[in-house]
Amino acid sequence: MGSEIKTVAADNLSDNPRPSLFINAISNWASLSVNICVAFFLTPYLIRSLGKGDYGIWALLGSVVGMYGLLDLGVGSAVMRYVAYYLGRKDNSALNESFNSSLVLFSGIGLVCTALTFVLVRPLAVFFMVSEANFVNFQRSMWFLGLATALSFPGNVLRTAVLAHERFIPCNIVRIITELMRPCLFVTAIILGYGLQGITFAILIIALVSFVCHIVLFVLFCPSIIIKPQLTNWISTRQLLLFGLPAAVSILAAIFQLKLDNIVIARYLDMSLVTSYAVGAMLVNFLARFLISANSVLDPRFSQLVGTKDHEQVLKLYLRSLSLLTSLTFSVGVALILIGKPFILLWVGEGYDETYKVLVCLVVARMSHVSQYPTMSLLFALNRHRIYAVLTLLEGFANLGLSILFVKRWGIVGVAMGTMIPMVLCKFVVLPLYTGTQVDISARQIYLTIGRPVVLITALGGLGHYCFHPQSLSWVGTIGAFCILTLLFVATGSFLGQSKEYRYSLVEIGHRFIPFTRRDKLR
Repeated sequence: MGSEIKTVAADNLSDNPRPSLFINAISNWASLSVNICVAFFLTPYLIRSLGKGDYGIWALLGSVVGMYGLLDLGVGSAVMRYVAYYLGRKDNSALNESFNSSLVLFSGIGLVCTALTFVLVRPLAVFFMVSEANFVNFQRSMWFLGLATALSFPGNVLRTAVLAHERFIPCNIVRIITELMRPCLFVTAIILGYGLQGITFAILIIALVSFVCHIVLFVLFCPSIIIKPQLTNWISTRQLLLFGLPAAVSILAAIFQLKLDNIVIARYLDMSLVTSYAVGAMLVNFLARFLISANSVLDPRFSQLVGTKDHEQVLKLYLRSLSLLTSLTFSVGVALILIGKPFILLWVGEGYDETYKVLVCLVVARMSHVSQYPTMSLLFALNRHRIYAVLTLLEGFANLGLSILFVKRWGIVGVAMGTMIPMVLCKFVVLPLYTGTQVDISARQIYLTIGRPVVLITALGGLGHYCFHPQSLSWVGTIGAFCILTLLFVATGSFLGQSKEYRYSLVEIGHRFIPFTRRDKLR
């Protein structure tokens, strides 16, 4: 009887109209805007309060603990795919088996993560040549961050189940609450004199609050799923692992791209230079996360459409999202390059001359990566991401090798160049060719979809570089220039950079919202 009720619940849930992708994207942007604002105002305060040395340790620990993402084994992406997929197929039995298998697996990974945290502290301190005076600070901070990360593994399974139901708004409300807790707890810890240990302990508290909130959201928004570890079985676990293995390879590559740069700098240069690099990388990550947060709503939608075998809608959604995201990504990226120097000066002050060069290299790299998010999302939904994972891993190895090679000659700028070169080649040259062999779209069509806006926006940005040379601006002037440039580039890429058919569709949408422009009104 219980299973029948659950099956009916799943049917009713799947029959409900899907939440709007636009509204979900807006909620993602809202939560990310809070996150960026908090980090934006908190970062200079932390650098001044902790000093370049302790802040370098903070950034380094974030990179080291971030490598625990490898323990995910790619199953996180598999949870999103299969929960959404089985919802689309209304297969309640497979849905519950897959979810419970992932929850048990991730709880075990959390325990492994906890053990590693305590075992690896001293070897890492020796590897990074942490002084005895800073060892206790390093040790306890790593303990707190490791425990927070361990708690996030089962919490992310609950969160992913809610997101697979496309309930982004409540998840983002929780994220906003926990983000607002961060500055309050950080500032309190520093005022009380706890320094780096205090802010890492605050991270642990926030992780615990987030975990409890996601339990509540799971109960409210996932009525078709029951937590019952007895439903765990090897078939579902194997399915998750087989899907997740290529994703794990992609995670490894992402760690090479985003986490190892700080480690290379700390090993071959100086801990204080980690701070100089982290400032530029943080600005670029703000950009990337802002854009990806809007497009992460595509993940469950692609999987559900694949589950319903609506291939026409899948391809239509793919081309539209790819075109719009490419225009938006390059618009924001080129605008950031143009106002980067005065922005860094206003944000963290003097003494960061090399940071702007790092910023330029990383913007080019991340623009290439983020603009291809719809491609990656589609390949994962179709379960055709294995070759993509291998390509990304090769990119990651090239990234690490070039960074080590270049750091000896060009310092932190060389590390950024080592990230940029393989990422651009992989995401903008090789990936469209591979995608054309996996879906009913030619590589030429993909190149045209991304090529038009890229050429136009880059050309306009090059013109702006010769006409626009701000050395020092006020906050109002800098932000105003960034917004104006972004809007100009977006308008160029989103309209002139599109096909004739797509421009006509945009005009029709405009007629819908501006009644006096309709042809029947003009007659």
